[in-house]
Amino acid sequence: GLVAGTYSVTVSDVNSCTATGSYTVTQPVVLLANVSGTNETCNETNNGTAASAPTGGTSPYTYIWNNDATSSSLTGLVAGTYSVTVTDANGCTATGSYTVTQPELLIVSATSTAVSCTVGQGTSNNGTITITASGGSGALQYSIDNGVSFFATNVFTALTAGTYQIVVMDANNCQTTDTEIVTSPPAIVAGTCEQSNDGCQVNVGEIKVSASGGTGTLNVTWSGTPVAPFGGPVTGTPPGTAQAIPVEGFIIYSGLSGNTTYKFKVTDGNGCMIGEN
Repeated sequence: GLVAGTYSVTVSDVNSCTATGSYTVTQPVVLLANVSGTNETCNETNNGTAASAPTGGTSPYTYIWNNDATSSSLTGLVAGTYSVTVTDANGCTATGSYTVTQPELLIVSATSTAVSCTVGQGTSNNGTITITASGGSGALQYSIDNGVSFFATNVFTALTAGTYQIVVMDANNCQTTDTEIVTSPPAIVAGTCEQSNDGCQVNVGEIKVSASGGTGTLNVTWSGTPVAPFGGPVTGTPPGTAQAIPVEGFIIYSGLSGNTTYKFKVTDGNGCMIGEN
């Protein structure tokens, strides 16, 4: 049961003759398991690793992990702690462990604002999308074109109406997706119904203007040659003056002279317009 060291002995016989000798007991370098590993790149990608690279002791080495594996390295690991016992040729043992971690789950949501007007009736390219994301690793990048191009900003402006495929990517190229729709208000639809002079009377022409769609209150303005002596339609308003159209109703412009062109335009609360100036 000797520890490492040099042991000397002196031997004497019956005649008092002596002899000396020594022996040095050595020991191997201390055995170390030296466990290292890598973490999962994305949440639940199951690509963590752990490995033991022993030093010291006396080779060859054997391994037993807490998941019953017997190789020096493990791959395809889920998040968790992996421990190993290394045994050398002399039965000496050393233990070590590595904890495989994973990033937080990458989560995304998005909100949008609608464009002001339908195409052809005003501003139709002022929609926005704001992306909110959490989790992942490192700085996040954002895409609204299904990953064709990524940007550091999470707010996108000057968008037209349509469906946008959102992708959020982290520093490990982990991705998550969402879909957001930039909407457009209903198109303004306007119509007129006219009644001409009866040939005997003058200034009894009539035009009914109705409209639907758009955003908020719809207003109609008209232009044309004023009818003397009124300076405008009897039941209407002077040229260029806006008048609100009742919901699901119409405005009647009467007292109109025949053989005259009257122009109407309808605008909504966003400034969208249909008709002629």
